[in-house]
Amino acid sequence: MKSLLNKYKSFILYGVFGFLTTVVNILTYYFSSHIIKIPILVSTVIAWIVSVLFAYFTNRKWVFILN
Repeated sequence: MKSLLNKYKSFILYGVFGFLTTVVNILTYYFSSHIIKIPILVSTVIAWIVSVLFAYFTNRKWVFILN
């Protein structure tokens, strides 16, 4: 079981952080459009930028680790 987890570690982490990126996108959009009352198009752009940055840094640090 442990060897199987080690074999697919990057794939599993990519899926987990992909899910978290989606959560960050939705929460950022909700916060900016419903709480701060920014227009929908601007909220969408902000949410996209924040989620792409989140995905970039988490994937760089946790998923695609070069040995």
